[in-house]
Amino acid sequence: MKNTVIKLFIFITIIALLFAIYVQFNKMIYEEKTIDAYINYNNEQKKCKVVGTTTNYIFLTRLKNMDTSIEGAVWNVLDFDGNIVSTFETNEAGQGGVVGLDYGEYFLEEKSVPNGYTKNNQRYKVIFSPNDTHYELNIVDETTDNAVIFVVTDKSGNPLPGVKLNVYNSDNELLHKLVTNKDGYAGVMNLSPGMYHAVPTNTGDYVYRYFEQEKNKVLRYDLEFEGIKE
Repeated sequence: MKNTVIKLFIFITIIALLFAIYVQFNKMIYEEKTIDAYINYNNEQKKCKVVGTTTNYIFLTRLKNMDTSIEGAVWNVLDFDGNIVSTFETNEAGQGGVVGLDYGEYFLEEKSVPNGYTKNNQRYKVIFSPNDTHYELNIVDETTDNAVIFVVTDKSGNPLPGVKLNVYNSDNELLHKLVTNKDGYAGVMNLSPGMYHAVPTNTGDYVYRYFEQEKNKVLRYDLEFEGIKE
């Protein structure tokens, strides 16, 4: 009888231990956390931080204009039936996102913005498939024309203010001289469709960054430098 009780106790202990391991394992999988996500654009990797658990992700940049980001904009992610499956809020750089969405069709809607800003009333469709695992959206209130947003960081991903960028067209004509703001942002509006390149002048890195502006599109372009070298 004593041996039976001991064996039963050991059995229960093992089951409890396995259950605890299972719970912890699932917590590790599904617990939301900040990760670095990479996407390829023009043969370069763009880095962004998103919150979630798996690889399908939405990454959004919310701006009032090319120089002013909107912190505290709340966005809902809805499934095909209109049920809310996730909500996220933009940070001080106007960035926000969610990861871990299954394959399928979703909708992205702005729920609210802080006082002084205009809520976006559009609904954006998002479809995840094995060939489409991310969705990047740039929302700018004060432009409906062609525009490009430069987001400049150091090698650790911190915003890099004060970076000077010259923007040239395909004929190598200087069109704009830009300086990034406190969030590492600089922007150009009303660019005609075509090929352009941006050249930093005070980072010690003079490699040309080429990009193509399409019609009626706000393009986000991420750049990384060691720092400013006057």
